[in-house]
Amino acid sequence: MLKVNVDGIQYDAVPEVAKALEKGQARVSELEGQVQAEKARADTAEAKRDEATAAATAAKANNDASKVAGLVKQRIALLESARPFLNDDSDLLDLSDRDLQLRVIKSVHKDFDGKDRSDEYVAAPFDSVVEGGGGRAARVDQLGTPRSESRGDAEVMAESWKKSISNLNDWRNKA
Repeated sequence: MLKVNVDGIQYDAVPEVAKALEKGQARVSELEGQVQAEKARADTAEAKRDEATAAATAAKANNDASKVAGLVKQRIALLESARPFLNDDSDLLDLSDRDLQLRVIKSVHKDFDGKDRSDEYVAAPFDSVVEGGGGRAARVDQLGTPRSESRGDAEVMAESWKKSISNLNDWRNKA
């Protein structure tokens, strides 16, 4: 009989049982090694997941920062485009975008009523006023002096046409 050790206790066993026990213990050791390898692989995967989560969070924070920067740029552009039409009121910063647009429109078109209208409805006349479609009142600079009247494309084309006709008439008269 052979002596086998199970959990620290010595037993007498026949050779076949001792050999089967050794195979079983070897298999258990092999499986424990595989379990350790899988745990290490799982830990590596978890670390990569945590790294990807941190990168995604950082990307989201950067994206949020770029959105905020874009909104700030839009607000500054709105304030700059409204400045020539309004007095230097310190409360302009406290106005919403819509209220600021309404003030600009009303500075040119006194009877404009934007109540119960959509933001798009208010934005259209605002863009028209800012781009110079607001008449003579829209062509006043920050100091309150009128800007020089700009000539439209139609006026330039009409003048060019008149010159062409005049040149043609001169040619006919010479002949």
